Amino acid sequence: MTASRSRSFRGLGGTAASVSLLFGSPALLLELDHGSASRAAAQDTNPYGTIDPVDSSISVLRRAVGNAASPAALRSLDELDPPMVDRLLEACLDHAAPSMRTAAMIALAERGGDPIELAARSSEIESNSAFVIGLLGGERLAPAIAGRMLDADLAFQAGVEAILLARRGRPADLEALDALATGSEAGELARGVAALALEGTRPGRVAAWIESMTPSETTDRVIFEVTEIGRRLATIEGLAAIAEAVSNRPANDGLRAAAVLSLLELDGPRGIRAWEALATDGSDIQLIPTSLLLLASETTAPSGLVEKLPREDPLQVAIASLVLASPETRPTVASEAVSKGHVPTMRWFVGLPDDRMDRDTLAAIIDAGITRRRSGMIPILLDASAAMGRIDPDALTPRIEAAIERNDPALVQILLRGLVQPGRPDAAAAARPFLDVPDRATRSLATLAVSFQSDGEDELVRPLGRIAGGGGGLPEDLRPLAAWRHLVLSGRAEEALPGILAP
Repeated sequence: MTASRSRSFRGLGGTAASVSLLFGSPALLLELDHGSASRAAAQDTNPYGTIDPVDSSISVLRRAVGNAASPAALRSLDELDPPMVDRLLEACLDHAAPSMRTAAMIALAERGGDPIELAARSSEIESNSAFVIGLLGGERLAPAIAGRMLDADLAFQAGVEAILLARRGRPADLEALDALATGSEAGELARGVAALALEGTRPGRVAAWIESMTPSETTDRVIFEVTEIGRRLATIEGLAAIAEAVSNRPANDGLRAAAVLSLLELDGPRGIRAWEALATDGSDIQLIPTSLLLLASETTAPSGLVEKLPREDPLQVAIASLVLASPETRPTVASEAVSKGHVPTMRWFVGLPDDRMDRDTLAAIIDAGITRRRSGMIPILLDASAAMGRIDPDALTPRIEAAIERNDPALVQILLRGLVQPGRPDAAAAARPFLDVPDRATRSLATLAVSFQSDGEDELVRPLGRIAGGGGGLPEDLRPLAAWRHLVLSGRAEEALPGILAP
């Protein structure tokens, strides 16, 4: 388990809301336990009282993942994957908040837990439904798992029941989906998923579903969500029907692009035909963003594209070279577009698996983020720094030193986070030289990074408790990680769990 694991689940709500959150809505804001927050604040700012680092760590974790928390901090801890976090996740299966229980279920399933046993811990329809959505987004909803869930004594919302039936795909399931697709009680999302799954054997169901919906501001959102579900379920005929239904939309229409992208990923020849129709409908300028769908889907560019892509300036030349390169060589070829500051190329690159990342291109993204540090580059720079921390942590050291020399604390923080996130000894070793710098926030980040090389040495345990409590300028979102590391290294994590999660 590494910090680079992808996460698709984003929150709870009704089925449509869950799917919307699953596919990219902003993360929920952390809600604080005001009682705990005020106590922690008093500790953090009291210059006279004695602060117990264990109590302080418990307080920080209590307001992050305790009774009044939202799943955001729990998901962050899970992604950072500190030692013994499994115990915290297991304890959260009995959390008072349904959203926290579901987030823990999804995280434990991604760590190899039995989804049926985890689902049996909850009797709530919304929690079980959100859990299935999380499994689907994490590509862990195998047909056998879907079948076991349908056979278990569990209740699901109609849209999620349609997902499970479509994933299992037995003849009897098609009849159940037919009832959902034509029934008046099921919502638009459930009917859409059912129509998508039926299209291969009963053509026309998708078109009928789209025509049945009254146009509104939410119609496109529902079609988009069904398209994303279909991409994960690999319902190719249904996706082709959606692509056909939206083929009269402009070339820059997001829903049309999503349908084409799904086909490119699942059915290359049919996807290329849909993509060529999209490219033909757009202007020469629009052809560049349209061509990036080939990049995102790992599709080889059609031979005729070489004569059509514009090359009026160096950036267009670099993008054309990238798109026309073979999928295997694109991570290396991307360096030219990166050096020209092409942000979509950088976003694509930092989403690649570590074993496909070209180190020189990754370094170029970091250097571009350093020199072109505008708001849109910050997330890319954070992701690139974390990737470099996993691939070659020593490459971050001279860049951190240069940022310290330039007195650029914001950049120091971004780059040092790259050594915190991997949670590995080599990244910890790369951070150790920064334990003694004058700036306390830099020291705090270095302490947190180096703690992953520690088995409880005194020089780190107490500082971890202090910075977790707010005494070292550590970024707020990393304080729960520091608190958990402090409890683990001091041997107090297990006994602290009841206090962290007490109602």
